[in-house]
Amino acid sequence: MSPGQQLYQMKKSSTVSKNAQFLSEDQFLNAHSWRVFVSSIRKGHILGALFFAVMLFGSFAFCSTYAVSHALLYIFAFDGKMSGRMDGNVLMRNGRGRAFVVPALVRNSYTITARALFSQFSSGYNGLTPAQILAWSEFSMGVSNRMGQAKTIKGKDCYVRLNVNLTLVAGAPITNPPVLVGVTTPITSGTLTATAVTGVVSLAYAPSPTAGTTEHLVFATKPLRNSITKPSKSAYRLIGIITSGSATPFVATTAYAAKFGAITGLAGDKIFMSLTAIDNATGQAAPSVGVVATIA
Repeated sequence: MSPGQQLYQMKKSSTVSKNAQFLSEDQFLNAHSWRVFVSSIRKGHILGALFFAVMLFGSFAFCSTYAVSHALLYIFAFDGKMSGRMDGNVLMRNGRGRAFVVPALVRNSYTITARALFSQFSSGYNGLTPAQILAWSEFSMGVSNRMGQAKTIKGKDCYVRLNVNLTLVAGAPITNPPVLVGVTTPITSGTLTATAVTGVVSLAYAPSPTAGTTEHLVFATKPLRNSITKPSKSAYRLIGIITSGSATPFVATTAYAAKFGAITGLAGDKIFMSLTAIDNATGQAAPSVGVVATIA
């Protein structure tokens, strides 16, 4: 038995290197040579590093396809047709890669409130009666995801979403699945005006007045540069509510300034608004309507 085979058998039977039990002899020797090569470089042993480099790449050249070490796969991954996450890198099929980055968690007063409500009603679902839970499990409704694509949710997801919507518009929470008939006459169009000299932000909308069973959550962005045409969803903040039965216009000057500051001196920037209509009895929401204005 060669020294390499002896080392392989010794390591394979050892509890120190658990991964070695799942590697072939060629794979194990390649990986071991790679570790010794890196260790030699760190310690400044140039001749030793050169020797193990020859072993490493020589073994790769003559071994079969299935015996390629995981270390060498990592080295050449960006040149192959691989995709997925490997350690701290995200590999794409076009051969490119980028560092893995954890998405930033958006934190503002609205998201903090929404997350707290989701947690509250998610826990509250467990307190329903067996009959109510059964009824919700058989209940489903259509919604839109973050990309605006239609999808269907059911059961607990419906219970949580409807009750969160109701709480945001000061409606009474529900414990039984409602009969969804749609949102009555939601706002379908609007004209937003913003004046830098006076600082006034106003939204004229139609139809007016709003229905007696429909509330509208009003979201807005801070003043953005004129080149932006479609801000990300995380750029919007809840600034107010158009209550049921309200007549146009919705003057948002005070609410907007409290959230983002006055717009005086910001002529040329853009403000985006988004309106979400919610039925104050069922919590059902209509698709959002967006408007935009350039500060004059």
